[in-house]
Amino acid sequence: MADPYSPRHAWEQGDMVTRLTFVLLLAMSVTTWSILLLRAWDQYALVRGLRTLAPLDAPAILGQAQDPAPGGHPRLQAATGRLVAEYARYRSADRPDISLRDWLTMAGTRETSALVERLQSGLGLLASIASTAPFVGLFGTVWGVYHALVAIGLSGEASLDSVAGPVGEALIMTALGLAVAVPAVLAYNDLARRNRRIVSALERLMSCAYMELLRTTPPKHGGAVHAPTR
Repeated sequence: MADPYSPRHAWEQGDMVTRLTFVLLLAMSVTTWSILLLRAWDQYALVRGLRTLAPLDAPAILGQAQDPAPGGHPRLQAATGRLVAEYARYRSADRPDISLRDWLTMAGTRETSALVERLQSGLGLLASIASTAPFVGLFGTVWGVYHALVAIGLSGEASLDSVAGPVGEALIMTALGLAVAVPAVLAYNDLARRNRRIVSALERLMSCAYMELLRTTPPKHGGAVHAPTR
């Protein structure tokens, strides 16, 4: 015989609201683990790309913008390439109202923000799951206890055996809510902590790149712009 205190029995004996609560918690759990795995992979790939560029000097970093090295991170290489393109755009047009330093600073900030935006995608949803999952489970518990007490009142039996089963099934919902919320909280905190470290590394990389562009002798007006080489 099936265990009368198992989640399966609670599903079979529950009404539509109870089953919808089960499905909602399951969807929250799947979403949490999907976001965790996707963002963790993005962070791993970006950190690996930053470690590849870290030993290089500024001219070599800019050189990879025109000649990407195999195994590098494509988004990092594209970001430095667009920074060089912004340098060329500035030098090929009259910009009396803004300095080259400010122009490159804004370009580097924009490229860094674009990379970080992908890393932060889904973290807001993760925070929402972490904060609402316990209350969803609590709602399922309250709903289950209410129906259990109604059933006990209609049957007229108030023994321990008749109360323990329905109330225990209802409390399963609270446990499921916590089982969804705890991984979501841990995942959010860990991903956010790693993102802060990655942002600092990206800002250092972009600063190194545009300071090298500032140091390099500007090309003639209208001329082609090439990334500095060793």
